[in-house]
Amino acid sequence: MKKKLYLVLIILLSWLTVPFIGKKDFKRFYPAALFMGFYVLIEGVIAKKNKWWTIKTRFHPKLSGEMPMVLGQFLQGPYGF
Repeated sequence: MKKKLYLVLIILLSWLTVPFIGKKDFKRFYPAALFMGFYVLIEGVIAKKNKWWTIKTRFHPKLSGEMPMVLGQFLQGPYGF
Protein backbone atom coordinates (compact mmCIF):
# COMPACT_ATOMS: atom_id res chain seq x y z
CA MET A 1 0.00 0.00 0.00
CA LYS A 2 2.87 2.35 0.78
CA LYS A 3 4.35 1.80 -2.69
CA LYS A 4 1.06 2.68 -4.39
CA LEU A 5 0.88 5.87 -2.33
CA TYR A 6 4.35 6.75 -3.59
CA LEU A 7 3.17 6.23 -7.19
CA VAL A 8 0.23 8.56 -6.62
CA LEU A 9 2.52 11.19 -5.09
CA ILE A 10 4.78 11.04 -8.16
CA ILE A 11 1.84 12.06 -10.31
CA LEU A 12 0.30 14.63 -7.97
CA LEU A 13 3.49 16.46 -7.05
CA SER A 14 4.43 16.79 -10.71
CA TRP A 15 1.06 18.28 -11.60
CA LEU A 16 1.10 20.79 -8.73
CA THR A 17 3.57 22.90 -10.75
CA VAL A 18 1.22 23.28 -13.73
CA PRO A 19 -0.51 26.47 -12.45
CA PHE A 20 2.87 28.24 -12.58
CA ILE A 21 3.25 27.51 -16.29
CA GLY A 22 2.02 30.02 -18.81
CA LYS A 23 -0.71 29.06 -21.27
CA LYS A 24 1.63 29.77 -24.18
CA ASP A 25 4.31 27.40 -22.87
CA PHE A 26 1.73 24.72 -22.12
CA LYS A 27 0.47 24.79 -25.72
CA ARG A 28 4.01 24.90 -27.07
CA PHE A 29 5.34 21.82 -25.27
CA TYR A 30 2.17 19.69 -25.11
CA PRO A 31 2.82 17.80 -28.40
CA ALA A 32 6.36 16.92 -27.28
CA ALA A 33 5.07 15.75 -23.91
CA LEU A 34 2.46 13.51 -25.55
CA PHE A 35 5.06 12.08 -27.90
CA MET A 36 7.45 11.26 -25.05
CA GLY A 37 4.66 9.67 -23.02
CA PHE A 38 3.69 7.50 -25.96
CA TYR A 39 7.35 6.65 -26.57
CA VAL A 40 7.86 5.53 -22.96
CA LEU A 41 4.77 3.31 -23.10
CA ILE A 42 5.99 1.65 -26.31
CA GLU A 43 9.45 1.24 -24.81
CA GLY A 44 7.88 -0.47 -21.80
CA VAL A 45 6.06 -2.94 -24.03
CA ILE A 46 9.30 -3.76 -25.86
CA ALA A 47 11.19 -4.04 -22.57
CA LYS A 48 8.63 -6.46 -21.16
CA LYS A 49 8.79 -8.58 -24.31
CA ASN A 50 12.62 -8.70 -24.30
CA LYS A 51 12.78 -9.02 -20.48
CA TRP A 52 14.98 -5.94 -20.07
CA TRP A 53 13.23 -4.95 -16.84
CA THR A 54 10.00 -5.45 -14.92
CA ILE A 55 7.99 -3.09 -12.77
CA LYS A 56 6.22 -5.02 -10.03
CA THR A 57 4.20 -2.28 -8.30
CA ARG A 58 1.29 -1.07 -10.43
CA PHE A 59 -1.94 0.85 -9.92
CA HIS A 60 -3.96 -1.89 -11.52
CA PRO A 61 -2.84 -5.26 -12.91
CA LYS A 62 -4.02 -4.35 -16.43
CA LEU A 63 -2.22 -0.99 -16.52
CA SER A 64 1.39 -0.59 -17.54
CA GLY A 65 3.97 -0.17 -14.79
CA GLU A 66 5.28 2.94 -16.57
CA MET A 67 1.94 4.76 -16.18
CA PRO A 68 2.96 6.88 -13.13
CA MET A 69 6.05 8.10 -14.98
CA VAL A 70 4.08 8.86 -18.13
CA LEU A 71 1.30 10.73 -16.32
CA GLY A 72 3.69 12.45 -13.95
CA GLN A 73 7.16 13.36 -15.12
CA PHE A 74 6.92 12.77 -18.86
CA LEU A 75 3.53 14.40 -19.46
CA GLN A 76 4.15 17.37 -17.18
CA GLY A 77 7.96 17.46 -17.15
CA PRO A 78 8.71 19.51 -20.29
CA TYR A 79 6.85 22.47 -18.80
CA GLY A 80 8.99 22.71 -15.68
CA PHE A 81 12.00 24.32 -17.30
